[in-house]
Amino acid sequence: IRDIGVTGVQTCALPISADQRERLVAALADTAAAARETLARPDADEAARVAAVGLVGWQEEHVSADLERLADVVAPTAPPAVAAAAIDRLARIAGPRAGAILVERCGAVGPALGSQAVGALLARDEWSRLLLDHVVADPRLGGLLDAARRQQLLRHRVPEIRQTAEKLFSGMA
Repeated sequence: IRDIGVTGVQTCALPISADQRERLVAALADTAAAARETLARPDADEAARVAAVGLVGWQEEHVSADLERLADVVAPTAPPAVAAAAIDRLARIAGPRAGAILVERCGAVGPALGSQAVGALLARDEWSRLLLDHVVADPRLGGLLDAARRQQLLRHRVPEIRQTAEKLFSGMA
């Protein structure tokens, strides 16, 4: 349900009455609101925060604020499991803001989470471009790209990405 959102629940062909559908939508909205509260509380149980991550970002009217909530937990101060879940959730949310959050945070969260964020960025062409743009602007971020990922970019199917990678990585071993 989190992948289809409230609109999907409202329009899908569930064999339930309109009244049942309305109650289901309301219950899902209440669950998402509780998840937002849990996610925002650093003192909340870690497992509850990880579960909460999967329940945000699917209601159209809350996507923008939910992206910022997810950005807040992709941080070195967040428990690694919560940050990893947030990176996974951001990777499933389309749009430039989710990719921008991953680029902004990938260099600040440590090697394992940074690698996870880079993997998510490289899974989408528009985000790969965004990552390369950031590496051009701040070459220190190139350290996040190991040899295998550099090769992935050097062999990319999109000529623009491949050419930018060639310029960036020429002369690197």
